[in-house]
Amino acid sequence: MTDIADALWARVDEGFYVGSHNGTFLGCIEVLSDGRFAALDAHTRPLSTHTRLDEAMHAVASTGADGSRE
Repeated sequence: MTDIADALWARVDEGFYVGSHNGTFLGCIEVLSDGRFAALDAHTRPLSTHTRLDEAMHAVASTGADGSRE
């Protein structure tokens, strides 16, 4: 499991963020039309939806690169 503080986050487009840790892609976050944040794993499978960006980041960071919850 990667701590949110250890993950590197980049906004690559308006409403789209990607996370990595030590060069490994963790997953991404997409801002939905209603303003919520959809957390997606490293295989872009939906994990969860959140009202805050930091919550979505935590969901992505706490998921393994293979998509499993660690």
